Amino acid sequence: MFIFKGILTFLLLFLLFLAIVMAILFHGAIRNFRIFRSNAEKAAERAARRAAAEEEYFRRTSNKYYKEDETPEFDKDYFKGDGGQPGKRQEQKTARRTTSSEGVTIIDSRGEQEAEKKIFSDGEGEYVDFVEVENKE
Repeated sequence: MFIFKGILTFLLLFLLFLAIVMAILFHGAIRNFRIFRSNAEKAAERAARRAAAEEEYFRRTSNKYYKEDETPEFDKDYFKGDGGQPGKRQEQKTARRTTSSEGVTIIDSRGEQEAEKKIFSDGEGEYVDFVEVENKE
């Protein structure tokens, strides 16, 4: 009988020890799950704030003719006319067509003044006309 009581006491203490260990592990798992869920919620909030900020930036910059307070800026070439400057005439644009010897048609729709502008400034070196030379091999 004495041995039976000793084995029974040992088993009860062992089961109590296992129950305590399991409770500690379960508590840690629950705590880690709550931390994970909290971090996921924070990440979702950050992503939502970032998306809202990007949307706001796009809304503000998508239409260059509107100020921050949603009022139109008519002085920034809104109607593609005289640029909001009275007395300034818009240059007449006519399309010029050029056909090469190979049959390629080039259409230049720039205005006269724009077409005559040099693409290099005077300080950038010599400005020469380009002449294409065929390769004879």
